[in-house]
Amino acid sequence: MAAAIERRRAAILAHERTVAERVARIVLPAPPVSAWEVILPLLLVFRGARRRQARDWIAANHLVTKKLALEAACDLAHERAARAEVQRRFEEETRALLERDLGNVYADSIRERQIAEMELLLSHYERLLQAEGQDHAALVRGAYAGRGAYQDFLDRLIAAEQAVIRAAQDFLGERSDPAFVSRLLAAAAEVRAAEALAAFAAPS
Repeated sequence: MAAAIERRRAAILAHERTVAERVARIVLPAPPVSAWEVILPLLLVFRGARRRQARDWIAANHLVTKKLALEAACDLAHERAARAEVQRRFEEETRALLERDLGNVYADSIRERQIAEMELLLSHYERLLQAEGQDHAALVRGAYAGRGAYQDFLDRLIAAEQAVIRAAQDFLGERSDPAFVSRLLAAAAEVRAAEALAAFAAPS
């Protein structure tokens, strides 16, 4: 049983990493190569390295709440933690994240929305960890009655993710980048919208 849980955990985490990377690529698409970059390839390498670094940052931030929620779901599945302890951990971890990312400025509005997203993810991951399947798509099909049920979860997840981003934007005010926020929201919604189709696609 423990080995099966860990196998499912690995499949879920691999899927979430793929989602995060797709979001990052949409937010920061590769620009066309200029004539100077053809003549001087080092310019192309330098710009490509900077773009990859920015994409890695976007993907890592997208993954934070997913990793925390998945770790909690695994601890519950392995009976290493009680649900009350998981809830307390969410409170502590979100506080630490905000203190780190916002320079020791505490924001209840962001933290509450992060916790709401993590609780939604926790319930979802618990279902996947109990399902049968060799990959993420198979786990989804085992955990949800059909595409409509999974789409309902994804719609709630998109709303939860957007609520966190919007709360951060409101908190930062003029320090935020509205254009970047718009691209990030659109990218996350686009990638999530494709998930239900992929998970329940008819075999070719």
